[in-house]
Amino acid sequence: MANSISELYRKLKTRELDGTTKITYQEITEDVIIDENNFIHDSNLVDISASSIKWFEYKQVNQHAKTIEDHKQKRELFRQLKFAMEKQGDKIQSLVFKQYELIAYRQELHSSIGRYDEKFIMLLNRSNSYGQNWWKPVLWAIGFTSLFYYLITIFQSPEISGMDFSGAGVSHLWYILWKNFGVFFQMLNPVHIIDKISEGAQYISKMTYFLDYLYRIILSYLIFQTISAFRKYVK
Repeated sequence: MANSISELYRKLKTRELDGTTKITYQEITEDVIIDENNFIHDSNLVDISASSIKWFEYKQVNQHAKTIEDHKQKRELFRQLKFAMEKQGDKIQSLVFKQYELIAYRQELHSSIGRYDEKFIMLLNRSNSYGQNWWKPVLWAIGFTSLFYYLITIFQSPEISGMDFSGAGVSHLWYILWKNFGVFFQMLNPVHIIDKISEGAQYISKMTYFLDYLYRIILSYLIFQTISAFRKYVK
């Protein structure tokens, strides 16, 4: 296999490839590498060496992929490029290709029948863009905290109704939410004690305990996803 992008380009232009390697490029420039269909397939790219290359983005590669085989080919392409960048010591670009590899795998699963456990795992891992974005799980955590704070407030305050959309009902609901807003920040601690954040309530309903337990699971996972994305360069 070629030792550099320029050598690979020369061999492709002159068709100096052995019969076991099938790569067809229409255009290779110093900025981007694409073929006429924005796709590379059945290729061995693990030994390439690249410098100062602006690599293609995921959406540029085989935009018309529909079948499981199409997505497998995309996943294999990004797996090889990830490995090639790791061999060069380019940690940052290898992480980008790792993300693309997992996106292709998710689309491969989406095109397949069954395998719901894998589909569920890949869906959850979108929460931090497969380890690349720590802001997403932080925003998800704030969103879920707001939702569960609202629900727990409803179940712990019999005098208000979450379904009362009249002017007086909404006004009273906002008053209760604002009055107890300190609970929101306490809930951001996954080891909070529900009895303390419900202090003053005459009772704690079973539904409140259930919502709190479910919320702890979600929040703990999102905290893990945040830390995982933070540590992407030191794994």
